[in-house]
Amino acid sequence: MHGSKLIELFKILNLEEVKLLDGFLTWEGYRKTSAVVALYSYLKKWYPDFPEKKIEKEIVYKKIMPSGKEYNNKRMRDTMSILSLSIEKFLLTQEIEKDEIEREFIMLRLLKKRGQDKLYFQKVKQIQKRWQKTPPKGTEQYYYQYRLIKEAFLHPSISAYAKTEIN
Repeated sequence: MHGSKLIELFKILNLEEVKLLDGFLTWEGYRKTSAVVALYSYLKKWYPDFPEKKIEKEIVYKKIMPSGKEYNNKRMRDTMSILSLSIEKFLLTQEIEKDEIEREFIMLRLLKKRGQDKLYFQKVKQIQKRWQKTPPKGTEQYYYQYRLIKEAFLHPSISAYAKTEIN
């Protein structure tokens, strides 16, 4: 398991994120008795060093699976893969939580994709009002304003909702 994608992802987590990941896995719907949660709990014990002898696949399999089960490489790889994907999803969620502006643009794309034109243009106006009071910092302000105008201007229903011409 040493050098695997799972271990490399685990290593980039800080201590606080390792603790938060426990709740995230529960939120994702994994039961406390699932192999994914058991693998996470086992690896958490060895974080951040991950001694090679303690994380060999066969040893880990014996620790996380019910007793008496013979080593199954496919099941172990599948469990590792599922946990890796969950860690990736956790990291993305953490990043989106930190970046409010990007979260707003994702919400706009979601509303556009789902055909919620009225809510979409309400959100655009809401963002513009907020940015008039407290604009984004630095030169990124111009980039985000351009991006917002571009998003709204390229919307297929712009003519039905735009009260004023967009420059």
